[in-house]
Amino acid sequence: MGIVSNSPSTQNKVNLITDKAVTEFTLTQVQFAPDGKHVVYVGLDAGMPRRLGLIHCMNRRSWIFCSKVENLVKALSDSKTSHDSISESYDTEVSCLTNHCWMATSPRFTFDHCSNPKMVYLASPQMDTHSGNVELHIADWNSENICKISSRILVDQYVVPASDGPKVLGMGFPGLFCSQLPLRGFTHDGRYVYVNTQWGSASKIVKVSTDDGSISCVRLKCQNYLPDAASESILYVTAKDDVVVSVSEPVLPAKIGIIASNLLIDGDIISPSWISTVHVSPVASTNFYPLNKGRVQDDRPKHTYQVLSVDVPQGSGDASVEASLPIQGILLLPRIDDGSTEKVPLIVVPHGGPHSCSTTAYMPMYSFLCQQGRYAILHVNYRGSTGFGKGALNSITGNIGSQDVEDVKLLTEAALERNKQTLDSDRVGKPSNIHF
Repeated sequence: MGIVSNSPSTQNKVNLITDKAVTEFTLTQVQFAPDGKHVVYVGLDAGMPRRLGLIHCMNRRSWIFCSKVENLVKALSDSKTSHDSISESYDTEVSCLTNHCWMATSPRFTFDHCSNPKMVYLASPQMDTHSGNVELHIADWNSENICKISSRILVDQYVVPASDGPKVLGMGFPGLFCSQLPLRGFTHDGRYVYVNTQWGSASKIVKVSTDDGSISCVRLKCQNYLPDAASESILYVTAKDDVVVSVSEPVLPAKIGIIASNLLIDGDIISPSWISTVHVSPVASTNFYPLNKGRVQDDRPKHTYQVLSVDVPQGSGDASVEASLPIQGILLLPRIDDGSTEKVPLIVVPHGGPHSCSTTAYMPMYSFLCQQGRYAILHVNYRGSTGFGKGALNSITGNIGSQDVEDVKLLTEAALERNKQTLDSDRVGKPSNIHF
């Protein structure tokens, strides 16, 4: 093991960044560049008062650094080198690649064999909300002149969702809402990169052209209870451009599948070859049971779900056009097969944050409550939720405690009205740990 001594966290600090007030860094997300002569990593502002790390505060200043390690690697591969000397300063070159960003994270490279290597990363030009709308930047990798590496914006921030292009649950692309990129997301030729992002009340896979930043949505066929409603993520792209994906719905645990590269045609609904199915214990969400071949099972979910969309009335909260998008919610309903006509109580679950989102991914706790307890569950994505554009996200600023409450009330009333035969309007509650 060798110590990379030429980094911004060493005792002999180098003035690498424009903000001279930052003197301490936490280094993370380290990986080799394609040339094998450099390591690229993220440096988080480790100064007070945010010493507790990303788990306690995601909204942290960060930069992407590059350190040359060519001589250190040679020394490590030399069998004559003493193990006591691997901490010596074999290399001195270190550079900051993202001085133009307030936040930069998740650097990812094309495949090593790519003739024109590229690096992409997530960035934000200024301090923003937690889990906010991020940009996707791209740079041609020049190992011979690191200081000359410059990047451009591939996917910009979106104030409102796009009016044209692909739509999910009736809404255009809202921009990227993600905290990290897949570890292996490039196609083998570097022409495309796959990104997991929130898109309204669902998590989706988008395919981004590295030439012009054009977006297409990878549409997967799950159980198709609701078109485009499943939450999906890409796990890995192979050297042959086959992709491994994960898909789940509020009524079904995650399934893992693989998609052959020749099936990845823009606009088509793709049926992955499922390579595993897991069953989650209704009590302990940490217990997973693989599906054995030949095992007979009842795949019919014990509950159903709806994705509700309600228009915001005029004069409610932030009246700007950016904040006037319909609000969405996810309603889980128990399947009653015993002939009972008794209406079920409704539990309303606004998410915390407030900058967060409840997606259509499977949640064992609420699934169990719906299946076994015969409760209906309503997850509300009020204005201020992530995944609906930057304008809607920022609209809650100055309106916390009013706009979000109005939206929860509005969606609850809509759910009760649209499901009169099922929901008991006299029995509506919420969990005690919700911030409302």
